[in-house]
Amino acid sequence: LVSGLTTSQITEELALEVLLQGRHRKHVKQLQSRLAEAHEVVGRRLRSVGMEPYVEPYAGLFLWARHPQIEDSTALAMQARDEKILFAPGQLFMPDARVVPWIRFNVAHSMDDRIYRFLGEIRAG
Repeated sequence: LVSGLTTSQITEELALEVLLQGRHRKHVKQLQSRLAEAHEVVGRRLRSVGMEPYVEPYAGLFLWARHPQIEDSTALAMQARDEKILFAPGQLFMPDARVVPWIRFNVAHSMDDRIYRFLGEIRAG
């Protein structure tokens, strides 16, 4: 791809074979199911520590939420970093880099109890 606009013939043939066999459908359905479950669990856990979701998504990898008392999610992300927790503050996704209260959570990587302990302490404090 570096020097051309296409992939190698072997890669294309392999991809075609995988698609024609149809076995990937089962795998994709399993991934969709696991992701939907993760959305439900992460959404519930975020709400349980006082976080407010931006919307209730029905699919996808990300869930956006905010702490109702914090307007700068970047400052919250810096506090979390000190606890070895990595958040993606919404400011990173703003074209003008403005401060926003929203944090983007990758639901597949947001099952760690430390996240919810940290957010629960913010709520209590």
